[in-house]
Amino acid sequence: MSSPSLCRRPAAASMAYSTSTLAEGCFGKVYKQKYNDTWAAIKKVPQQLISKKDLERECAVYNKVNHPNIVKLLGNINLKDGKWVIPLEFIFGEDLETTIFKASKSKIQVSPAVRGTIILGMCEGLLHLHAKDIVHQDLKPENIMVSGGTCSDRPLVVLKHLSFSPG
Repeated sequence: MSSPSLCRRPAAASMAYSTSTLAEGCFGKVYKQKYNDTWAAIKKVPQQLISKKDLERECAVYNKVNHPNIVKLLGNINLKDGKWVIPLEFIFGEDLETTIFKASKSKIQVSPAVRGTIILGMCEGLLHLHAKDIVHQDLKPENIMVSGGTCSDRPLVVLKHLSFSPG
């Protein structure tokens, strides 16, 4: 059973072609799926694990930020079959934890220039969040995506477990 969406974004979205589970955690799973003819990271969270109020707050945060180093909310958050369905931008690449692990296991190291690019990208995304009075409360390597692998020039700070800072 579906309910009205939370974010009130225009145009109905179609989802199909679920291909794989990208991540799994305490709050649900993230799947790679087609969403309005583009790949998306679809986060599915059991309804009892997060309140509607918290989802509305998360939606407001996503709608407040627009930066190339911050993952975008692609559409409405909906309730379907007892799970909140949250469509997020899909990042072609890997998380920073994987990048670090691969580098530690191989003879090919992440160059200082690439490390600097990743750090700069993280700082630019966080600066944008802080300028909007938003605090990222779960900043860790597995929540930072490096698009295109270690050769990328666009690291992204993945928004997860956010709150507005006081002020």
